[in-house]
Amino acid sequence: KGKGMEANHKEAVMWYLKSAEQGNSRAQNCLGGCYRKGIGVERDTKEAVKWYLLSAQQGNSKAQGNLANCYRDGVGVTQDLKEAVRWCRMSAVQGNP
Repeated sequence: KGKGMEANHKEAVMWYLKSAEQGNSRAQNCLGGCYRKGIGVERDTKEAVKWYLLSAQQGNSKAQGNLANCYRDGVGVTQDLKEAVRWCRMSAVQGNP
């Protein structure tokens, strides 16, 4: 549900994309979530990983955790538990459970 208006997931994705393309790590992480879950866009787990990675590389702990989950579960990438642990540790160091 939107705040003060009806939720429009496609429009939200449009704004996330504009911000993500300018390097905003929070928007990149949110965009990754939209692609992973198919919210406002067609579900595309490889595209989700792309945006999670861009955000995680900037130090976004939530994106690092999301990327760890993708590697753990083999979502959008080949399952790689070592890579999952690496990203999980980076996220945990910043206090992300």
